[in-house]
Amino acid sequence: DAPPLPLPALAGSQRPLSGVRALDLTRVLAGPVAGRALAGLGADVMLVNGPHLPNIDAIADTSRGKRSALVDLRTDGGQDTLRRLVDGAHVFSQGYRPGGLAARGFSPEALAQRRPGIVCVSLTAYGTQGPWADRRGFDSLVQTAMGFNHAEGEAAGNGTPRALPMQILD
Repeated sequence: DAPPLPLPALAGSQRPLSGVRALDLTRVLAGPVAGRALAGLGADVMLVNGPHLPNIDAIADTSRGKRSALVDLRTDGGQDTLRRLVDGAHVFSQGYRPGGLAARGFSPEALAQRRPGIVCVSLTAYGTQGPWADRRGFDSLVQTAMGFNHAEGEAAGNGTPRALPMQILD
């Protein structure tokens, strides 16, 4: 743990997060919307995606106010690029599978060592503790595993499990 990085001083008309730099390595819903909220409050948010990943329609909506970069973290050059971006960031938000970024040198501990005071945010399907903590997951799988589909079917009155009408996680 390190003391938080000091926030930049604000002038009278600046938004509350002006001068804060955030890296957004999330893809689907919760993370991208959080990044969009940071941008709306004045933060300089950069969406970082892999060039090999498909373009999701929702990215257009959840990327408002963000800059974007394609960085291939499977390569040494891509990892070097992300390290340079981390050097100027206050916030690092990611939704990779548990251990996925840590295996490439981007664990919260490694990030904090490189940039003391950085705020690291990790979104996981099943949390950070318990028997499923290291499992990959996507919203539809989590809804089923946690019983949301069953509850949705009961709420509809027929008792047959059914998916929620929207994604609720990242």
